[in-house]
Amino acid sequence: MEPEDAQRRIEADVARKLPVSLLMSNDPAEQVFQFVVVNQKATPTKTSLLGTIISTSLSTEITKSKSIS
Repeated sequence: MEPEDAQRRIEADVARKLPVSLLMSNDPAEQVFQFVVVNQKATPTKTSLLGTIISTSLSTEITKSKSIS
């Protein structure tokens, strides 16, 4: 077996595929919003932790303009 074939076979058998999200904005409010959305859909975090993140990171105007539910 050629080394390249062996590498492909090993990668196919043991490699993990991880989803990655890229944000095109460095706005902290957008980053927090996306964090909340991802965590509510994938592996939810406790409501108290989300409340803390939102209350310490987002202004009232932002939380009203972005419906987080």
